[in-house]
Amino acid sequence: MADSALYLVNHCRYGAIAQANLDLMGIDPSFHLQKVLPNLGQGIHLLTWDPQHKGLTEQDLAHIQAIGPGSLLAANPVFLTFTQPDPSEPNRFYPCKYIKLDNFLPQELNQAILQHAITHQDKFIPSKSYSKSNTEAESLKFRRSLRLDFAYFQEHGSLLREKIAAVAPQIFAELGIENFDIQIFEMEMIASHDGCFFTAHTDNSYPQTAFRQVSCVYYFHKEPKPYRGGELRIYDTQRQKPHPPILHGAYDEVTPTNNSIVFFSSSCLHEILPVFSPSQAFADSRFTINTWLGAKQFT
Repeated sequence: MADSALYLVNHCRYGAIAQANLDLMGIDPSFHLQKVLPNLGQGIHLLTWDPQHKGLTEQDLAHIQAIGPGSLLAANPVFLTFTQPDPSEPNRFYPCKYIKLDNFLPQELNQAILQHAITHQDKFIPSKSYSKSNTEAESLKFRRSLRLDFAYFQEHGSLLREKIAAVAPQIFAELGIENFDIQIFEMEMIASHDGCFFTAHTDNSYPQTAFRQVSCVYYFHKEPKPYRGGELRIYDTQRQKPHPPILHGAYDEVTPTNNSIVFFSSSCLHEILPVFSPSQAFADSRFTINTWLGAKQFT
């Protein structure tokens, strides 16, 4: 490479090698930042390279291509080819519409799931949110509940999954969602005891959750209901990715009732209002099995 060349580098992923090169930009005019494209991932830097100053070597470039595949399509001393930023999606409106089905499972199965949850109390762990740090302390700012992994309720979860799959086409039609082949069923069991809540959020705002299209909440608890509160509040939502979703004004609330299930768009902002349980006993929690339906896993 006898002439200067341009290289595309993702500023969050190129590491110490490129950082040393960035440091040169303040003192050497032959090596400088040409352009910043913030809409590519978390920001892309377009850098010049001059062989006289040994900025990025061919080995460095190979390393960058390996850790950031797809960003840099081609590079040589004459030209650079790179991926273009995806245009922002159009504004989309998601109404606070939901479908609720009562007596969703046979009573015997409903009670078996409740007893299973109570007897596996020691397997529940604090729920986490997809915050940047993803620590328990950070998560507690947004949600408070206990979570049971699907591995601990596979038998009952599989039976619920079969019933959900059977009604899914009808649910999609009533929600105004285009029918799709369900390729992913993601499930978790949640116990919301006294003081639990979940602030407003969508179910598909993060790369790990982008596949989610329809959210399902199956409710089960003791009778008579030993707690109050815990309503599911669903908001009219306006979204234009990659921007955060915004509330559009109206909302609707779902009161938890035993052996019922609620379906709604995963793109809708929603929250769980605080739960109040006088006994504060785990067995008196607001129990749910949350399920997310998706057609494809995004990476």
